[in-house]
Amino acid sequence: MRLLLVLVQYRPAMNPNVYRWAGIAEHWVASGHEIHLLCARHSERPDEEVVNGVQVHRAGQATLLDWAYNLTGAKQRRSEPGLLPARPGLLRRVAEKIIDISWRKLYWPDGSCGWYFPARRRALSLLSAQRFDAVISVGLPFTAHLVGMACKKRFPLLRFVMDVEDPFCFSEEFFVNNAALYRRLNYKAEHAAFRAADAVALTNPAAAARYAALFPAFAEKLCVIPPLYNLPPPVRSFPMRDRRPGEIRLGYFGSFYRKVRTPERFLRLMRALCEQRPAWRERLRVHFFGSMEAEFVQLFQQFPELRGCLFFHGLISREDTASAMQEMDALLHIGNTTDYHLPSKSVDYLAAGKPVLNIAACEADAFQKFAQGFSQVLHLYWPGGVPPEEAITALEGFWGNYRESPADLPERIRPFRVERIAAGYEDALKR
Repeated sequence: MRLLLVLVQYRPAMNPNVYRWAGIAEHWVASGHEIHLLCARHSERPDEEVVNGVQVHRAGQATLLDWAYNLTGAKQRRSEPGLLPARPGLLRRVAEKIIDISWRKLYWPDGSCGWYFPARRRALSLLSAQRFDAVISVGLPFTAHLVGMACKKRFPLLRFVMDVEDPFCFSEEFFVNNAALYRRLNYKAEHAAFRAADAVALTNPAAAARYAALFPAFAEKLCVIPPLYNLPPPVRSFPMRDRRPGEIRLGYFGSFYRKVRTPERFLRLMRALCEQRPAWRERLRVHFFGSMEAEFVQLFQQFPELRGCLFFHGLISREDTASAMQEMDALLHIGNTTDYHLPSKSVDYLAAGKPVLNIAACEADAFQKFAQGFSQVLHLYWPGGVPPEEAITALEGFWGNYRESPADLPERIRPFRVERIAAGYEDALKR
């Protein structure tokens, strides 16, 4: 089988789409398939290279910011390891403000729209040069699906699978473009993509249900393929400051997104815990791993009383992530305000064998549904902004009371391993 995968970013970028599809692509290569992957250019990598058996083709620029990175040869980039959370400089802030009130108000379908034409040309060139069995486009950004549609239009016998990691047309909480201007066009474009696709894969049943109601004519094309567990085994200890007597470490791994996932509810809960149970101020240490936008750096600064309890490590490698998780006494999961976004790290959390504290932002929390049957998860949800006494008491009693039997974990995680996830896409390709 010869496949073409279309996704805007690939290694060395680190984001959920890269984690998922690098694992699947390399599994297929190991199984004897020929995998080609089309992504955007990176000034530190050649336009044509083989990465762990995957034939990578780079064309065009992912976004304006990535174009600036490539133009200047930046060594530290968004979505790559090593960048610590910090407020950007004045020039960067001014440039982003100008872009916010101009470019982001006008582009369609997303900030990667400039990638479409060079990606389309490269994809069609590859498909013309040799026979491919299928193309799989991965979005967001939706631009990748437009490239997949162009491939299907030029080569009608080519199998085309849309992998919808994040919904497009109805996801107004997660900014993709100016919905006031493009709402009808967003629906029309995604409807056309569903019509062109032979199958549409999603990771969250709630998202599949929304699409089935929205596009009932294409409901039979939908299939749910859950998150992938592909953390490497920890091979070394993650360097951390010495543990103080009685210290409890809580770790958060991931990013925050405006209107969708923010740390504010957790910070309010922790402040209430430290104010009402002062001993916890000296015991609880919360470690944050992942990239962080400036607005969230500023949000943390609004809780100065927690300054000595919070530690920020920036974006780290997958190998370091696996090691750092094992250094934690428990893991912090912060839920989305939507029920149709399931964080990609959900299965990594459950597989770590650590207690998980889930701070939900809506009653229909996607992670709570996903984690049903796992005994080591404490879910906390309260309406409004002020955490109630019940939540503070539950948090105080959380430590050490939630454990999953290590013997049960391998079987629990089996449906999320790469063999099963890759098989799900293989079934989709046969539709």
